[in-house]
Amino acid sequence: MDLWSALRTLVTFVDLTLELEQSPFSLEMSQQGAGWRFSFNQERGVRVDQIIPDPTFVKAFVLTWRFLSQPRDNLSLSKLDPLMQQLALEAELPENLIVAWDDAVKTLNCANEQPIKSFLLEIHEVDDTYLPGPKTHYDLVELFIYGELAHRNPDKVEILEILRRDEFVYKMLQNEAYGYLYVDVLNWVQVREHVIRPAIEWLRIKLATT
Repeated sequence: MDLWSALRTLVTFVDLTLELEQSPFSLEMSQQGAGWRFSFNQERGVRVDQIIPDPTFVKAFVLTWRFLSQPRDNLSLSKLDPLMQQLALEAELPENLIVAWDDAVKTLNCANEQPIKSFLLEIHEVDDTYLPGPKTHYDLVELFIYGELAHRNPDKVEILEILRRDEFVYKMLQNEAYGYLYVDVLNWVQVREHVIRPAIEWLRIKLATT
């Protein structure tokens, strides 16, 4: 394999995860998260406001996030995994890095397959329309990414339009989707610091001595 090409791929991964970590979306999620603000006024009673990052921040974040998440992209987990396995053989990466990488892959896959909150898993009745909700973290994120934020997939647009008829359900799912997006960033930061950066340094030493 071309070790220089592999090095460039890993460096790009570092750059993109830094961009996501330092994005306005991540900053707002770290400071306020995605949730609810309750207030009380004697005249109006209890008021409930949704707290989410600015929509422009979310859309900008998603453009970069997709580089690391779309299966066909060279920086996605499905493409990085075989690359790291090749480096283990051809660049003789230290065993502790390979073990750390394998653990990271399990963690990321587990996060994607994690079910969403149980009460949102049920089939919801919205204006007499029965809608099977998304089941996993990845399903939910995909619903918003490809139905609203980055694309307009007809099937996902239809689901979101039905969900919007029940404002509470829609906003709860939106909050959870944004939370999962931020968890992805935190997981990728761990992978970057504990696996990818050390692998880059190893490769640079290897290339300098060959």
